[in-house]
Amino acid sequence: MVKPRFPEPFKHAHPPVRNINEIIEAQLTFGQKASDWVATNLLLSLQAAYAAPIIMMSQNRQATRDRLEAHNDYLINQKTEEEVRSILDHLAAQNDALIEIHQTRPRGCRSFCARWPPGSTHTFFYRAS
Repeated sequence: MVKPRFPEPFKHAHPPVRNINEIIEAQLTFGQKASDWVATNLLLSLQAAYAAPIIMMSQNRQATRDRLEAHNDYLINQKTEEEVRSILDHLAAQNDALIEIHQTRPRGCRSFCARWPPGSTHTFFYRAS
């Protein structure tokens, strides 16, 4: 029997054929792969799971503090209102006393004060009857 003679194998001058999906996947950056988004979603869910109770506790403490500050402001406002009311009562009593003094003064003094019309800065205690 004669030994068959085969030609030399053909030498390819190009790189070997590759899977196009592997080439594209190798060129992708972070965020373009589906697995990247799954991992990111997992990390963010984990962060939200442990941060939410802490945030809720701090908001509850802040609400309690705000309620106490509002009550303190209310008490201060009540005291201030009482003081203002007392001051206004004293001013009204002073105005009444000045009107009485103005009406009981001698006649000559009335003509002297008649130079200033009612409502001027010199007759701040003038009250129309």
